[in-house]
Amino acid sequence: MKKSSETVLQGGELYAFRDNRNSCYRFAKVLAAYPEDGVVFIRTYKQRYAETLTNVKFAELCVGSLDDPDGLTIGCAPIAYASIHTDWLKSPDYGISEISEEEVKAVNETIDMMNEA
Repeated sequence: MKKSSETVLQGGELYAFRDNRNSCYRFAKVLAAYPEDGVVFIRTYKQRYAETLTNVKFAELCVGSLDDPDGLTIGCAPIAYASIHTDWLKSPDYGISEISEEEVKAVNETIDMMNEA
């Protein structure tokens, strides 16, 4: 898998997904998409909702930590590219967020770890 700043910067979309373990909906931001490799890198947020919402904005979402009573989130995780198109929900109202330098670094570090494995 090649690292490319152009590919990494194509992310930024927000998706809702069903968290079956906790019977709720959560949100994830696409950090980078590599359809040719079948992988998408995401960041999840700690908020949980009983139903999908169309009016959620990036500014309302927070990343949790190990000590956070509201829950832990994932800073950067690779998932199957196909799952985001079949299982996840997108609303045009969610908007697109810029990919931060921290997020680009997290994606590149994750790719490095995957390439070493």
